[in-house]
Amino acid sequence: MTPRPATQPATVFAQALGIAVVTASQRDGIAPPEVCARVGVDPAVLGRADARVTHDELCRAWAAFSAADESFGLRAAVLVDAAPQSLVEYTFASAGDVRGAVRAFLRFQRLIHDAAAHTFEEGPAHVTFRFALAPGHTAPSAVWDYLAATTVLRFRRAATPPREPTVVRLVRPPLLDDALARTVFRAPIRYGEPRAEVEYPRALLDARMSTTDPMLYALLAQQLERALGLPAGEHRVLPRAEEDVLARVRRELRTAIPQGEATLDHVARAVGQSARSLQRRLSERGTSFQAIVDDARRAMAEELLAAHRATVTEAAFAVGFTDVAAFTRAFKRWTGVPPGAWSRRR
Repeated sequence: MTPRPATQPATVFAQALGIAVVTASQRDGIAPPEVCARVGVDPAVLGRADARVTHDELCRAWAAFSAADESFGLRAAVLVDAAPQSLVEYTFASAGDVRGAVRAFLRFQRLIHDAAAHTFEEGPAHVTFRFALAPGHTAPSAVWDYLAATTVLRFRRAATPPREPTVVRLVRPPLLDDALARTVFRAPIRYGEPRAEVEYPRALLDARMSTTDPMLYALLAQQLERALGLPAGEHRVLPRAEEDVLARVRRELRTAIPQGEATLDHVARAVGQSARSLQRRLSERGTSFQAIVDDARRAMAEELLAAHRATVTEAAFAVGFTDVAAFTRAFKRWTGVPPGAWSRRR
C-alpha cells in the first residue's frame, strides 16, 4: 500500500461501515439494504472483503445512525463481540502476548484506515491506549466509543489472565443512560475528554493471548508488511512438523469435538504427545487443555448460531454437550448472555 497523496481523501475498510449498517439493522428491525438506502450506501460495496470507502462516507453513516442513539457505538462493539474484522485484527489476535498484539495493531493500523494515528504510552504502572486520526480528520463520538469498547472487549476475551481497565476516557458528553457503558467498560468513565483513551495496569502487556497462533501470526505479518511496503520484521514461520502445539491442538479439536472425542488422551495421541507432556507444554504457554476445549466449543457454537445454521439444541450437541441446560450455562459464562439471546442479535 503506497502512501496516500495529500489530495486524495482518506479511506477505510468498508467493514467499518458494514458494522454500523448491521447495528442499525438489528436495532431498527429492518433489512441491511434498506438501512443502506437511508444513508446512500451501495450494499454491494459491503459484500466485498477488499472494498474501501472514504472517511467522509464512513462518518456520515455513523453520525446518521447515532444521531438519536447515544449508545450506538457501544451497541456496535457488543454486536461485533470482539470478533476480528480484518487481516490486521486477525494478526492482533494471533500474537503471542498483548504487547505483541498491540505492536502489530499499531504497525499495520493504516491498512484499516489510512489516516489512523492510534498510539499507546507505557508508564511505570499503567499503559494507555489513545485513539486518534491524522490532523484534519474528525469522527462522530460513536466511532470513538466503538474503538474504546472493542479494545476492552478484545482484551477481556483474549488476554490470559484477563485484566480490566483502570479508567476509560471518552470524548462524548455524559450518557443519559450509562447502563450499557458500565457493563462494557467495568471501570470509571470520564466524559468530555480531549481524546478517547483506555488505561490498563502495565501488567496487561505481559498477559498471553489465548488466541495465539505463531504460525498464522508470522504469515499474516509478512503479508501485511508487503501490503504497506514496510521492511520485514522478525517473524519466524515454523515448519509444519514444528508447528506450535496450540495451533495443532486447536485444529485437532475442530474434528474431535463433533465426534465426541475431545479428551486429553485422544488429542495428545493425535498431536504426537503423551497426555502429561501435552499438559506441560500448554502450561508453559499459560493455558490448559480444558481452557482450549472451552474456547473451541465457544467459537464453534458462535459460528453455528451466528449463521443461523443450527438451533440452540442442535448447537449444544454439535459442540459436545449432551444437556442443553449445561450448554446454556456454559455459553452464558463464555459470552455473558444465553445462546438464544446471542443468536437473535445476529
